[in-house]
Amino acid sequence: MQPFTFQSRISTLRHQVRENLAVSMRTDLRVGITFAHVAAMAPQNSEKRERNLRNAQHAYDTIVHWLERIELSPADLDFMRQGLAQLRSELADLGVSV
Repeated sequence: MQPFTFQSRISTLRHQVRENLAVSMRTDLRVGITFAHVAAMAPQNSEKRERNLRNAQHAYDTIVHWLERIELSPADLDFMRQGLAQLRSELADLGVSV
């Protein structure tokens, strides 16, 4: 067993933070896509549509914010890029430019 050092503990904590952020970002992405779907089904100019569009755009903005700040695994990065492209396309179809 490796002896305890502050450096090893810091390294472990950094890894755990990156993993937790990746899980959170995947969740935000799925939720953002769901909000976009709900907005698409809501009546034009309704509060429900506007609220869900805001939530979908907020999810998009949050993911982009974190993508610029953390290092993801290649698989997570690929998942995020594909999901963001889908969310961006769905938002564009709803008249939102991101």
